[in-house]
Amino acid sequence: MKYRSRFAFALLVTGALVPSLRAQSAATLTVDVKQPKAPVSPTLYGLMTEEINYSYDGGLYAELIRNRTFRSDWTGILDCDHTLDSSVSGAGDKFFYSATGSASKVCLKLVNATSIDRPMTIALRGIGTAARTADVSTLHGNTIWATNTIKDPKRIVPVSSTVNIKGDTMPYSVPAYSIQVLEIELK
Repeated sequence: MKYRSRFAFALLVTGALVPSLRAQSAATLTVDVKQPKAPVSPTLYGLMTEEINYSYDGGLYAELIRNRTFRSDWTGILDCDHTLDSSVSGAGDKFFYSATGSASKVCLKLVNATSIDRPMTIALRGIGTAARTADVSTLHGNTIWATNTIKDPKRIVPVSSTVNIKGDTMPYSVPAYSIQVLEIELK
């Protein structure tokens, strides 16, 4: 009887840990820098949606910030003029991304809508082996419901940083409840 209860407890603990271990497994985002897929219209600046029955009231979305480019001005916004051949594996159903580029830049937009950081490997095929620096803009909330308010209009603000890239593969972690834009100069 004693062994059965220990076995049941071990099974219960294992069952509770397996989903969290699976959630922490590293994902891979692969982008073929030299393989454009489709042009991006220069007049496409954002997405218009209609909020029906408050279906996405609250949360992190671009309407929470005044300038959805995450910048102080529009300089360089039209640099990424086509989508890139890309794929993601092992990231889960609450990770979203897009990969665009030009002859001189790669732009990755990463969204992690989970409560845990998303470790991943970003493979940039065709970028070469030279060391590069990526400019990173991050919009992050403490919960999926975090919003700016009239009383606290700067609760969620873009934060700029950089990340070093050595070669064509880099380990990376997308923070929980965040939207990030990585801009990588190719020249």
